[in-house]
Amino acid sequence: MKLTFLSFLLIVVLTLTGAWAVHLYLEGRSQGSQIVSLQESLVSKDKTIEEQKGVYAKLAADSANISALLDKQDLQIKELQRQVSQSGEKLLAANSVTIGFQRKIDADAKAKQTDIKSSGKLADFIPIPAHKRERVDFSRDFGFVGVDGYTITDPAEAHLSLVPGKPLKVSLVISEQRDGSWKTYATSSDNDVSVDIGLSAVNRNVLAPPWYTNLGFRAELGGGYYGALVGLGVDYTIGQVELGPSAWTTVQSNGAHFFFGADVIWRPFERH
Repeated sequence: MKLTFLSFLLIVVLTLTGAWAVHLYLEGRSQGSQIVSLQESLVSKDKTIEEQKGVYAKLAADSANISALLDKQDLQIKELQRQVSQSGEKLLAANSVTIGFQRKIDADAKAKQTDIKSSGKLADFIPIPAHKRERVDFSRDFGFVGVDGYTITDPAEAHLSLVPGKPLKVSLVISEQRDGSWKTYATSSDNDVSVDIGLSAVNRNVLAPPWYTNLGFRAELGGGYYGALVGLGVDYTIGQVELGPSAWTTVQSNGAHFFFGADVIWRPFERH
């Protein structure tokens, strides 16, 4: 009768322990879903801001399907999605930025005036009197782009060339904040250039380890005056809880005795 009562008590304890672990897991998932939903709402309303001179920032969406957020009308984006699909790869993060001048730039240019002789023709079929014309050449370096050109008077002519200058370097950094949300920072190598962050998204599921990495194997060994105790078990981690079946055997002078049960570990202060 005593053995039956202990067995019943063990079953009750194991059942309650399992129910408690499932409750903690479901509660954690529910809170996680609420946090993600709140973050998505904040991301949808967030705009690019200049946190300090030349450093722009915007919240990044936490999405398991980044492809759905991409602009499907963009031919280059379509080609990117096709390449990723063919390679069997997963998108970890995606960012799109727009670069433009912060303001209208007015600047003086180097200029040189030259007198030239007219050909006496405006065109092959429109003769004009021969006369002097004035040509003004000008140039200006704006950092990552330069301007070269000239104008000629009477009749008026103008020519303009945009010349590549120093390479424009744009840096993107994605960081995880203390509350688990993501943020994208962008900066450029030219102070006259502003950066507007459009799409910014991260798929944390790509970084999640496979399920089997949550498996663990446990061995226990103890001893005392009456004999030795040996235990084996398997644990599986679910959030802040580890649980799994266990088996023990005692080795005493009157033989071996076997016991079966479960093991539960709760880490309430562990951060995920």
